[in-house]
Amino acid sequence: PGKGLLALEQTGALQHFPELACLRDVPQDPEWHPEGDVLIHTALCLDAAVLRRNEMDDVWVEMLGVLCHDLGKATHTVFERNRWRCPAHDVGGVKPTKALLERMNGQSYVVPLVCDLVREHLRPGQLYLERDKVSDAAIRRLSTRVNIPAQCRVSFADFAGRLKPFELPWPPEVWLLERATSLGVEEE
Repeated sequence: PGKGLLALEQTGALQHFPELACLRDVPQDPEWHPEGDVLIHTALCLDAAVLRRNEMDDVWVEMLGVLCHDLGKATHTVFERNRWRCPAHDVGGVKPTKALLERMNGQSYVVPLVCDLVREHLRPGQLYLERDKVSDAAIRRLSTRVNIPAQCRVSFADFAGRLKPFELPWPPEVWLLERATSLGVEEE
């Protein structure tokens, strides 16, 4: 699927998807994203996600979540303190995701589910970094906003969509799924 995204650009068809086209040349911090701009990152994320396709409950929703997860970077990327940063790009990605999906998708149930995955795509990694302080209530609240296993797969694809090698199991996913299971909120 990553090659398909880049083929859209090479053939000129990406212009019909402006929310995706504007990812080209959006810079990223090379320490975290040595692969280059956000469009290349997104293509690599799609390829990483497809490796876990057999685990997905709704392949359409999760792959669209991966496709759209960084749409907010086009409008939220700034150069500050000598680094490229994109504060609030997770929340900022909801509006372009909704616009893209409402134009291209005939299944209305998909839009809110994908928007939830986009808005929360940083959460597994953030929670894992603060895991010693994360309350049960925080995990329960997350489970009311998103399907945790699906979120973990989308977040893993974001992590794996780089030129650096990745390995499974991904520690933030293992930790979050264990916490959610122990609370009985892994699936609902």
